[in-house]
Amino acid sequence: MLNKIVNIYFLGIGGVGMSALAHWTHLQKINTQGWDDNVDSPIINQLIQSGIIVHNTEQEEQFFTDIKDFNNENSIIIYTPAISPHHSIFQHFKTNKYKIYKRADLLEFISKSYKVIAIAGTHGKTTISIMLSHILRFSGINCSAFFGGVSNNYNTNFLIGDSNIMVVEADEYDQSFLKLSPMISLISSLDKDHGDVYSHYETMITAYQKFIKNTKDMIISHCSLNIKSDFTYSMNMFADFYISNPHVEDNSISFMIHFPDNSIIKTNLLSGSNHNIENAVAAASLAFLLGVRPANIGQALASFQGVKRRFEYHVNRSNFIMIDDYAHHPQELKVLINSLRLLYDKQELFLIFQHLEFFSLYILYLIPL
Repeated sequence: MLNKIVNIYFLGIGGVGMSALAHWTHLQKINTQGWDDNVDSPIINQLIQSGIIVHNTEQEEQFFTDIKDFNNENSIIIYTPAISPHHSIFQHFKTNKYKIYKRADLLEFISKSYKVIAIAGTHGKTTISIMLSHILRFSGINCSAFFGGVSNNYNTNFLIGDSNIMVVEADEYDQSFLKLSPMISLISSLDKDHGDVYSHYETMITAYQKFIKNTKDMIISHCSLNIKSDFTYSMNMFADFYISNPHVEDNSISFMIHFPDNSIIKTNLLSGSNHNIENAVAAASLAFLLGVRPANIGQALASFQGVKRRFEYHVNRSNFIMIDDYAHHPQELKVLINSLRLLYDKQELFLIFQHLEFFSLYILYLIPL
């Protein structure tokens, strides 16, 4: 796919998944440029600081200057489904007969050189992927990874390592995850989502069945799912990997993780609530099956600093707390609110939902007078 390619142009480069791939191609010494209708964002600023040229509607003339050496022999175009095929820049490349690929095609190409660990499901993909990558790195497995969010431990949405392991967030949108051939796959949940892609719940389940079939070695799933799995995980003891005794201790959430070999560890998370504990046991199960010792898993989770916009504290005072969370699916909102009620049962809860260019949920807590 990248043979003899000198230039690569990303349409929608400011997206979290697209920007990670753009950083990767830039590190491969390919002339990497991109377009995003969003003029300014932390992700776009980071791309520019790394030396990648980014255009927007205010720089259309500069766009044509910067791509003057591009042609349909030495250049390819990568686009995200968020970009309309009627977009003027998309139409420019199409009219001039450039090779145009989806983001999933490039990820497929990159991942073929690795043993892929894919995390799929309606909820939790980003946090589980970043948790797992942190556990592996902490334990000496220098994995590569592509995330749908930004790790607070590493302040990035991608990692480049020297091991043969790659952690990938397997996105079901537009059936992108069917491009992957993972060694191990984990499925966290199967709630109805992406009605623009899957007209019925059964249609989505069919896509997941294909994804499972594409997995080479092992399937791990939440024990509540009706999936034939090699291992299961859960908050309760009816799974192969499970949690016991979750409680708040020294401003963190402490709990025990039980492993199939009967080993048990105590660990803690610095932030989050029940949904984050379940993400932790999911990541722990993958790490264990990749050969990481339970003791290392526990130590890594205790040092996990979270994910930007996933239960992220912006203000944390005795009389006022402000948290940013990405929850935008009804089930995610339900889990989030229930978790907050457990943590802050005596405080008033306000939810402000932003639905503009990004989904974002700000939660404000005030102690009632």
